[in-house]
Amino acid sequence: GGREQTAQIRYGVIFERPNKVVLVRSGGGMLVICDGENLYTYLSPVNKYSVEEAPAGIEGIMDANPFVLGWAGTAPLKALSLFGDSPYKTMMEDVDKVVLADDETLAEGRMHHLVLHRESSTVDLWIDSEDYLIRRIRVDLPEEASAPGVGSIVVEESHDKVRLDADIAPDMFVFKPPEEAEQTDDLLAELYGGPQQPSPLVGKKAPDFTLDGLKKPIRLSDYVGKVVMLEFWTTTCPACLMEMPALQKIYQKYKERDFVLIGVNDREPARTVKDFMAKQKFTFLVALDMTGRVGDLYRVNGRPTLVVIDKKGMVRNVHVGYAPGMERRFERELKGLLSE
Repeated sequence: GGREQTAQIRYGVIFERPNKVVLVRSGGGMLVICDGENLYTYLSPVNKYSVEEAPAGIEGIMDANPFVLGWAGTAPLKALSLFGDSPYKTMMEDVDKVVLADDETLAEGRMHHLVLHRESSTVDLWIDSEDYLIRRIRVDLPEEASAPGVGSIVVEESHDKVRLDADIAPDMFVFKPPEEAEQTDDLLAELYGGPQQPSPLVGKKAPDFTLDGLKKPIRLSDYVGKVVMLEFWTTTCPACLMEMPALQKIYQKYKERDFVLIGVNDREPARTVKDFMAKQKFTFLVALDMTGRVGDLYRVNGRPTLVVIDKKGMVRNVHVGYAPGMERRFERELKGLLSE
């Protein structure tokens, strides 16, 4: 709304290869511990924690846990990613050009300054000229690349008090639930308003439909034998515009398997939808629900709504709304259904 807002968050991180991590947010709020066998995440606002099988490496921990991604998941470079098996690959993902700027003297000392140019953002790295550790990372997201209505975003990480090859006591990686904390299978749902009531469609056959698409008619029953995700959306829905890029990435990753993603647009002109899909470079199928009939069939009351259908045509889950990190849950569900 034209206002400038600033937030500062401090984290403490301990990491031991290949997959032991302690990440604590100063002032409370969040604790993440991976002991090599299990990954624990505790959120103090809801006094609940989750337990998952430990991923094999740091990249897997970051993929499995949306709460280590920084503010709303906007920072594509995080301190933790530097401890992975391929930090160079992580940094250079989607980078079109690298510029070596002039050296600078910061509070931390003399720094080499690199600028990584991406299509949707610019990343500045300040690298210590003596030990070559990255001391500062700045990510500039222009308004068109950030969340709708938010404006431009600047995320800056400073890495201070860094110790390498330190002795770490084994009990540092032991998770002890705080008093009266409860275990939950869905921290995201707890954080964003509590678990959703299950849709009455879950466990029933997905209602069949035929709609015009951007290129050809789309009939749901043609895709029996595949896992189907139906995304109910509009071009004017801010949460849809945040969720759809994440779904596009899932589609790109699994499109060669028994999986199809269909975006069901609600009552917008075909030209508007076609131009939007081209601009955003989305390549999944789109069905045009010009009367809202299919949305009514699926009891859609809010957007985005994502309906997950198994290979037998049965509705397995319905997700209403979107929050950063939910795409990891979507992908886990998809992988489980593909293996059935």
